Amino acid sequence: MYGWGERRPADTVSFFVQLGVPEAASRWIAAYLSERGHLFKQWGADEKATQLAQSLHEGVWFSAGDIDT
Repeated sequence: MYGWGERRPADTVSFFVQLGVPEAASRWIAAYLSERGHLFKQWGADEKATQLAQSLHEGVWFSAGDIDT
């Protein structure tokens, strides 16, 4: 994950659950990110590269065909 960016949800666990991630996994992911930070930070990536990657994904949604979700 690239981190939360400007749109970090107040309840990160509920955010993952709403995306369809099982609650136990959602809790683990939220705790992992809270304790260690996003992956680019862990890898020592340049902050500008991190911001570029975030900008490509933050707030992006798409649909495929006629599905409702």
